[in-house]
Amino acid sequence: MSLYKYQLDGIEKLFSIVTQRAEKAAMLCDPPGAGKTPQAIGLLNRLTGNSALIICPASLKENWSREIKKWSTYPLSVQILNSSSEKLDGSDVVIISYNLAVRMVEDQRRSEILRGGFRLFYNDRLSVALFVKRSL
Repeated sequence: MSLYKYQLDGIEKLFSIVTQRAEKAAMLCDPPGAGKTPQAIGLLNRLTGNSALIICPASLKENWSREIKKWSTYPLSVQILNSSSEKLDGSDVVIISYNLAVRMVEDQRRSEILRGGFRLFYNDRLSVALFVKRSL
């Protein structure tokens, strides 16, 4: 499968933003059906050696895992967290649900995510959130 030109342009714009700005974060706000998932994974492909935290509806966690395998240009390890008692295992990509993210923050387990090196931002109006951490 290949990406459309506008998706490739979007990946390059995201890459430029997260590598040149101090906050190292960007939002992808294309309309539904525009192919945001492959664009987000395309950004990961460009940011070789970085990790990502994906916060999405619980029903889409497995779908994200499949899409990462489908669109990644190099092998990425994926961990799906299903409960706040699970520990991060060092995977390249960690996928959690919105509800779990909220519970972790409410349970003071936010530090577990922060120890993983992710810059966590949360917005419950987004259908999918992708956060890339800086290289060490």
